[in-house]
Amino acid sequence: MVHVPERRRNGRSHAERIACLQALELAWTRGPHRILLVDCIPDEQSMYTEYLEHAGLSLIVVCDGSAAFRHAASAQPDVVVMDLGNDPEHSLRLLQQFRADRRTHGSAIIAISGHVFPNDEAEARRAGCDAFLPKPCLPETLLAEIVRLHRRTEDRHLTRP
Repeated sequence: MVHVPERRRNGRSHAERIACLQALELAWTRGPHRILLVDCIPDEQSMYTEYLEHAGLSLIVVCDGSAAFRHAASAQPDVVVMDLGNDPEHSLRLLQQFRADRRTHGSAIIAISGHVFPNDEAEARRAGCDAFLPKPCLPETLLAEIVRLHRRTEDRHLTRP
């Protein structure tokens, strides 16, 4: 039998990544969390939806920007995940709209984009996103970022006078 060393990615073995994800999933599933996923690519919608629902999250999935804002205004999600997609200018205006409206300004926003130059991330942050993830973005990376932003939001609410 030949011993093959375990492949490592980002300094962690496969077993370490699985343990980390299981811990994130257990911590995350302690309450109802609403996620709005704005993505027009069917394969990405399916991949993220399946993974995040398996982790215990409640998702609203939309493609159209106006539908995204309508759903966000009524559901008031904890986190909005938005693919900046083929029309980043329209998506950036939508991010600004989320931040300006009183019903959605408290939601954490994660932008996902294949446009990964430093200026692209800076524009997304100026428009109102809290985190920027470059494509390709693995579902476990997205879950970890959702958990991090949600915890930060909860901590902010707990420390308010």
